[in-house]
Amino acid sequence: MKWLREMIWPEGSFDPMAIRMMILSSHYRSPLEVKRELFDEAVARLERIYNTVEALERTGHASGGVASPTILAGFSAAMDDDFNTAGALGGLFEFVSQVNQDLAKNALMPPNAAQAAATIREILTILGIRPTRAKAAAAGDSDKLVDLLMQSRLDARAAKQYPLGDKIRDGLKGLGYEVEDLPGGKWAVKKK
Repeated sequence: MKWLREMIWPEGSFDPMAIRMMILSSHYRSPLEVKRELFDEAVARLERIYNTVEALERTGHASGGVASPTILAGFSAAMDDDFNTAGALGGLFEFVSQVNQDLAKNALMPPNAAQAAATIREILTILGIRPTRAKAAAAGDSDKLVDLLMQSRLDARAAKQYPLGDKIRDGLKGLGYEVEDLPGGKWAVKKK
């Protein structure tokens, strides 16, 4: 089935939220083109929204707001128009542009910042897009997970459950780690 995935989807790792943004950017009755350029555009759109939300949060007034009924009404009207997600996103981007202009001029009052943040978050949530940027794993977390898996492998081997130990080693190898068993129940793991 790898050939089918490669035929349908380009190589690389993709943020699920960017994929969703790409899909929502076209009308559901239109054929969906899957091209690297369209994906890159979706990533850029999503980054623009996340940058705006983070800029609102940096003002210190982005919490506790209620979404703007006017903006939500425009969003709902676009969605009610034959599920026009592209039009709904267009309205969201107009709002994001206005918010960015107001932020640049320092013209956004605290209650308006809270309302803008709440509005953007609510629209993203309705569309099924995570309202905040995904946090990267803390440095060293992957090393701790690899160590935990290696300790589990060692325990499995001590209990003579060799197939389980081999499966853990093969799984790590598939993730790009080379496992070397050392004397005394120790190991070395290298990232390829």
